[in-house]
Amino acid sequence: MEPDSTAAPGKSPPQGIGGWLLALAILQCFFLFVEGIGLLKYGWEFIVGWQGVPQSVARLVRGGQFIMHGALLGFAIYATFLLSERRAHFVKIFSVQLALFAFLPLGEIVLLVVITALDGWPGFPWQLSVKFIIHVLIAVGLYRYLESSVRVRNTFVR
Repeated sequence: MEPDSTAAPGKSPPQGIGGWLLALAILQCFFLFVEGIGLLKYGWEFIVGWQGVPQSVARLVRGGQFIMHGALLGFAIYATFLLSERRAHFVKIFSVQLALFAFLPLGEIVLLVVITALDGWPGFPWQLSVKFIIHVLIAVGLYRYLESSVRVRNTFVR
């Protein structure tokens, strides 16, 4: 990435972890915590199951969610490392994290619908449809910030 020198006369262009980029860094740290807790929850429910749900269904669903959320957490940890080191690859890796974040609820919908249909436990997870829409909106907003921010262009150059 090339640094951007578009700044007001007499002012240096914004760079470094500050402004909205600081808010993004704080949000990323919070995301790591929440996703880590969620991963523990999926792992626990994989072992003990859900009350009132056949064990085979609970294991397949939670196992699939554990794998999907584990991949997302892996990208988030790597993106956080790149953010802290101010590496140029941060924008690309964070974009992959955003894509995984956006489409994770869709993967969960497919997982739940296919597995529950095979086991004869009907139902469509409508709340995951709303979660999918919210995740896509958040991911698009953050991606637009990454693409248009002068601070991001000036910070992640090495």
